[in-house]
Order: sequence, then structure tokens, then C-alpha cells
Amino acid sequence: MFCPCIWHCFCWMLVALTAISSICVRGSSMGVYFSQLPWPINSRNIMKRVVLCCLCLGVAITLAMGCSAQNADPGKEDGLKAGEGASKPSVLAEAEPALPGKDVPLAPSSDDDGIIDGDGDNEAAQSAPETPESFSQPSIHAYTPLSPEQRGILASIRWDLPPEKLNAVKAENENKHFLWSDEEHPYMFEPAITGLGGTYIGIGTDQSYLYMGWQRPTLGFVVDYDPWVVMVHYAYFAFFDKCEDSACFREHFANRETGQAWLKEYYAQHPQQAFILSVHRASHRGITNRFAKIRRLDAKTFLSDPSIYAYLRDMVQSGRLVTLQANLLGDVAFSSIAQAMHQLGAHVTTLYLSNAEQYWNYSASFKQNIRALPYADNAIVMRTSATKPQNSDYRYSIQPVNVFKAWLDNPRGSNVKRVIRPVRITGPDHIPFTVDDFMPPEASSP
Repeated sequence: MFCPCIWHCFCWMLVALTAISSICVRGSSMGVYFSQLPWPINSRNIMKRVVLCCLCLGVAITLAMGCSAQNADPGKEDGLKAGEGASKPSVLAEAEPALPGKDVPLAPSSDDDGIIDGDGDNEAAQSAPETPESFSQPSIHAYTPLSPEQRGILASIRWDLPPEKLNAVKAENENKHFLWSDEEHPYMFEPAITGLGGTYIGIGTDQSYLYMGWQRPTLGFVVDYDPWVVMVHYAYFAFFDKCEDSACFREHFANRETGQAWLKEYYAQHPQQAFILSVHRASHRGITNRFAKIRRLDAKTFLSDPSIYAYLRDMVQSGRLVTLQANLLGDVAFSSIAQAMHQLGAHVTTLYLSNAEQYWNYSASFKQNIRALPYADNAIVMRTSATKPQNSDYRYSIQPVNVFKAWLDNPRGSNVKRVIRPVRITGPDHIPFTVDDFMPPEASSP
């Protein structure tokens, strides 16, 4: 940084040069003034010019010496060593994974189902956790900062590339972005996951914050194969970090100008700042409407319960909540997550798949990604299945992970319809919740 004292010395040097030139120039105002001073010899005597120059230069040199003495050991007065300084805390890890991308246009339209048309792109990363024991049990206290080694492990997780196509149950919804959830009864999962602790992995957007608020994990991964969804999580992380309560958090989605200003400042040095701002502009109204629905739910949530909000905020600020671009059918991100969890001694207790399994049959890469993750003995899979024509919502179900893995090892387990119980929707008010804990038939069976 440029020293202010050096600037002062420079100014004094200019004063000295000005004085010299003005004295030497016959007829100048300064020259006339100095010629009228009571010098011992006539006004043109060279001595008065020399004396004046020496005085000006002496003042400049004195100031320079004072500046040098004052700054010989910077930082001693405020307790900082030379070269050290305070920096703004961030939920972002030091190392950001670099991904290929393209300019992202602003999405032209949206509807109340959380769907936004448009073409998007990618990028992000996060931080890491404490001792292996700290990942197994729920906590009611603020998290301690993570060690550099642990942060490095999570920051090194690799991303999947953006998909060529965004899937959907309905063909007309393909290549659209689901930036807020349309699940009407997410609280049906609450009794099954309350206080489970451990590690949460989930796809989608706002529903993950509901589920983590009930589960109280010590490590969380909020992931998606759509880069737009990852940018929504970037906005969530920034507002969690900066807002002490949910009212402030909601305001920065409801008020576009305020939210944009905060995000622009928070991600000032982030390579995807423009992308984050673009997605926020495209989604803030839909997310605000979704928040209003969440607040009307018959359950405590991060938008209605200060203790749940504080818990999630602690996760963000301690680096225990990570967002990244991960494809269930990919061959990079989930295996990288699994490797990091093994290094940290962490175990998945809840794996939330939304209704993604309805998009495709189980591929070899999907089965490999599920098997690679380390699980707790009581781990469960949470999923929804779209039943909108019958009840304008979904069916909700959980399944023990050991049962799900047994189905993946069985030839009959080729898609989600084979591994969950068939349910008949009896009417528009029927919202099924099932526990799909039945094992598959023997592999030798036809």
C-alpha cells in the first residue's frame, strides 16, 4: 500500500521546486515578495535563493525521516505482525474447483412449481469438519471451526460436468430448472429423521434445509446436477452467513435490490458472481412464494423456529455444509464425496433423492455411486414419487439403506417402481407415506 507520509514528502518537494522557480523567475509574485525581504545583500543575491531552498528541502527530509521511523514495524500497535491483517470470514473454501462453462442467459419465465425455463451453467465449493467423532452425533451447540486439513479434504471434492439435458417426469419440463420445491407435505418425513445426526446428502433446494433442520446433521451435502440449483444454494449460504435471523434471510430473497447488493458484495471475488446474481434475479419471487408456504406448514422449520435457523447458520459458518454439482448418474462427484467422507470418518444417515429416480432406470453408474458412500447402520433413503394427477402432490417414502442396496444387487431392482411398494391413491386428500423395508426375492428367482 502507498504510504501517506511519502505522499506528504512529495508535496513538500513540489513546494520547494515551486519556491525555487518562482524566486528565480524575474517578475513573478513570489520573486517580488522575496526581493522585498530584509536580506543583508541586495534582492538578487544568490544566497537568499540557496537558503530558501535549503529550508524547504530540510522540511521535506525531516518529514521523510519521521515517516520512516513511524512505519519501521507496522502492526505493533494493533497486535498484528508485519504482513498480517484481518480478513472477511467466508463460507467458501480457499480452493474453488474450476469447471468449463459458458455465459448464462437470464431465465425468461417461471411458474409456481419451481420450474424456470432457460439454459444454465456451473461452479462452487465449500469447507470441512472436526474430529471423526463429531460427525456421528447431533449437536445443540455452535460448531467449532474446522481444521485446515479438514477444510482441504472437502475443498478437494471434484464436481461432475453439466449434463447435456435436464431430465423431468414430463417431457414438457425437460431442460427446465427446479429452483424451489413443490412438495406440499415435506413434514411427513419429520418423525423418521428427527435427531438422527450424522451426515445428510440431498438433491434439490429448500427441502434440504427443512430436512437438515429436523435431522440435525454434523455434516451436510446439498447437491444437484443442475448448475442453476447450485447457484441457488450459493445465495442461501451467503444470506445464512450474513443474516442473524430468518426475517433478514427472507427479506434478501423478497427484496431483489437488497439481495442483489448483498450477493454482489459477498461474492465480489468469486468467478461465478454474475451467474449467482442472474439466478437470484430469476428465482427470488418464486423462492419468496415458496417460503410463504413453508411458514404455513404444520411443523417447526428454519423459517419459523429460531433454534433451527441458528443451527443451519452454524453449519454454514463452520464449513460443515457443502454445495456442489453432483450427478447421480455421473462418475466423478459422488465417488469424490465418498472418498472425502471416508477420510473424515463420516457416515451418511439420510440420503434424500427427491423424485429423481422416476426419470430413468438404474444404471451401473447410479448403483456404483450409491454403493460407494459410507453409511451408518441406521441410514435411510428418503424419496418422493410424483402423483400430481391424483393428489396434486407426491407420495413420500423412506427405505433402510441396507434394503435399498440389496435391491440394487438384485436383477429385479431395475428402477424405483420395483423397490418401493405400489400404492393406490384413493382421493385428492390422500397423501401416502410408506416404509419400504421389504427385501428383494432371491437373485436366482425368475
